[in-house]
Amino acid sequence: ADGIGPVANGLFSPGREGYLEDNGFDPAQDIEGAQALMDEYLAENPGPVEIKYGTTVSAINAQIAELLADYWSEIGVDIEIVQIPQDQYITKALFGDPDYEMFGWRSHGGTFVDSQYLWWHSSSAQPDGSLSLNFARLRDPVIDENLEAARGEPDAAARDEFAGNVNRQMAAECYNIPVSWTLWGVIRTPEVQNVGIGVLPDGSGFREAGGFFSLGQVYLSE
Repeated sequence: ADGIGPVANGLFSPGREGYLEDNGFDPAQDIEGAQALMDEYLAENPGPVEIKYGTTVSAINAQIAELLADYWSEIGVDIEIVQIPQDQYITKALFGDPDYEMFGWRSHGGTFVDSQYLWWHSSSAQPDGSLSLNFARLRDPVIDENLEAARGEPDAAARDEFAGNVNRQMAAECYNIPVSWTLWGVIRTPEVQNVGIGVLPDGSGFREAGGFFSLGQVYLSE
């Protein structure tokens, strides 16, 4: 809102493995292009296009849902907004509830691409009605191959390349529609040091995922 949330081109934000300034996804709004694709679809699939959009019960999320629904209505998509209490939201995603045709989500933090393995690898995709950590039941051999390669790769540059391949494939297939990257901060006094910096066995550091941090490496300066 008001330029605070950086517009995202994908689920890989700057500073993470796999981030690409150009991953093939253009976040600019293109109503004419979207209408052309919709007309092409309707030529082969006559009839109304109706989609449920799930979101949690909050005023801001309702406003976001209404804004998105208005955008889609411009190209002839009829959106039914389904607001779901937070305590039911994740459970419905886990079991592939019918309310989850399309849904708003904020997730996929983590410095390393391996943090996304259980969310995106096909081994975590179970049929609707069964518990699945791969909420979208995503099954893509390109994503599987690169997640597996990154998991066993000790070289950071090579791992970043595998992660970039995942980024490109996610953008090409549009499995997710990115909106913005979340900004995180930890309120602290200047004496509290090393917040959000993970320490590896060799003493080198890495930036931890936004939204949480470990206390093991935090110290007070004199």
